[in-house]
Amino acid sequence: MKRKYERYINEILYVSYPAPAGQKPFREMFWVDSNDIPSLTHHFEIMIIRRDGVRDGISDVTVIPPNSKFVKEHMKRARSGLPNEPEGEVWPPLFRTKEGEIVFRGWPMYHTADEVFLFVGTDPDNPTDLGGEVEFWLGCGEDAEKYIITKPSCIHIPAGLVHAPIVFRNVRRPFIEIICYTKPVLDEHAVPVLPPDYKPPTRKE
Repeated sequence: MKRKYERYINEILYVSYPAPAGQKPFREMFWVDSNDIPSLTHHFEIMIIRRDGVRDGISDVTVIPPNSKFVKEHMKRARSGLPNEPEGEVWPPLFRTKEGEIVFRGWPMYHTADEVFLFVGTDPDNPTDLGGEVEFWLGCGEDAEKYIITKPSCIHIPAGLVHAPIVFRNVRRPFIEIICYTKPVLDEHAVPVLPPDYKPPTRKE
């Protein structure tokens, strides 16, 4: 028998983040939005940051299997703002090349609704220690500003504000990144312009 309130409860979807062959991803990813609970008014992403890495600036990975769960779920849960991206194809940061390969390329972006980032440490004996550093860029091109987050923090991204790259450095202990997007489904409008002062970290082999 169906229970009255069970439609308000759903397991959070785990999606393995892309990683080079033989390596664990630098973060683990969970998603939940109106695809899972139709009445849900917000889109949520919960990440466990395991080690240094980059999102939305450069990628640790370029080619991703087109039939992977990551590709399928991202296509279902995100909407593209690129005018030349075909409807129903692949949304930023995933792009399909002329050869048919799926390429991960995270550009800076903006959204049509507010977004909130939360960064929280996992040390119960020292809850104010984040466990690493987050390099977070706000603004577009020459206007972009770099912020270094080393304590549990909240970042409010108003609708239309370009943000990223986002770089995780000096990760000493896994910490949590939570994203709340204030619409039932995420839309991403990629802005293919990196800040002129942005220096991508050297890849670690």
